[in-house]
Amino acid sequence: MKRVAPAPRIALSLLAVCLLISTGCGRPPVDQLDLTTLLPGEPAWIVSSDLRSLQQSETWHELQGLWMGGSGLPAGVEQFLDEAGIDREKDLARLMGGLYDNGTQNVEFAAVLTGRFDRRQLLPALERQGFTIGAHREVPLLTPPDRGGHGGPDPDHPFLVCFDDTAIGLAATEAGAAGLIDRLLDGGESLEQHPEFGPLLAEMDRTSPLWAAGLLAAEDMEGLDSRLPMKGMIPALSNLGISAWTEEGLQLSAVTLLADAEAATKLAGQLNGWVKLAAGLMQANPQWFGEAAADADDDTLPLVVETLDKVIVGSVASAVRLEADIPAELLRRAAEQVGTTSPASTGLPRQE
Repeated sequence: MKRVAPAPRIALSLLAVCLLISTGCGRPPVDQLDLTTLLPGEPAWIVSSDLRSLQQSETWHELQGLWMGGSGLPAGVEQFLDEAGIDREKDLARLMGGLYDNGTQNVEFAAVLTGRFDRRQLLPALERQGFTIGAHREVPLLTPPDRGGHGGPDPDHPFLVCFDDTAIGLAATEAGAAGLIDRLLDGGESLEQHPEFGPLLAEMDRTSPLWAAGLLAAEDMEGLDSRLPMKGMIPALSNLGISAWTEEGLQLSAVTLLADAEAATKLAGQLNGWVKLAAGLMQANPQWFGEAAADADDDTLPLVVETLDKVIVGSVASAVRLEADIPAELLRRAAEQVGTTSPASTGLPRQE
């Protein structure tokens, strides 16, 4: 006669499977959640990117070479993806990340990556690479190996959270990784409900493949003002949202919310004046573009001026919006210029 396991034993086995394999029975897959609810603490900036869409964009690859010097990911994250056997084009879908002022709340950086993650293969692969598999509240939390004799986890490698087969979490610190788990299990509040982020997010076009929203501290604005040609060129902005599209060239939409409609109208007028001023200064100072600008066959300077002439600035109620369309050809030339002045080609540090 076939022996039947007692009901309590079956129940315990099912519970163990739920905890170790699916990170919780009854919850929807993490990639179906509002990912802002998983970011711990109070981020200063949030960044969202449709990774699959960006991977297919030639403009995005130009931008990576222009200001990121490669894939656009930190070296530690790049190495992690290689070690985990994660295919950037096939396995990654979306990223939602939070940046934190000066490491506040001991988080620094935390992000959720959605896509395809087979934990039965992912966890053993990372363990073979030196990651230590632990857990926080019974959700797998992996500590990066000590590389380079740091005497602890490599600061250039992220801590990893295995949510489920649709999402993983990355964090600069163990506290950040634990915070991601706590927000999932306890139910975090959406940043759409945040008193400062919420109104800004409502004004942004978040259908774009890449967008970022930030709350600006007074010291951030002071540092920016000190680098401008004249003091007092910009007001004390407290927030900024940017949406970007990369179909052909780079299309940008930037928005900021001011105290009232009067302040917004004033700023829109100032921005329009500064754009026209910048175009005039560039035409009067072609040497800013190097020797090539003096060549009659080189149209880089006219292309820059034409781009500035097409910038649109306006205000509605307390919101000020700036729209710009940067041609793909201009991005290509900028990337080539960066390449000719990179440390590899000149032996000198790259200038920002």
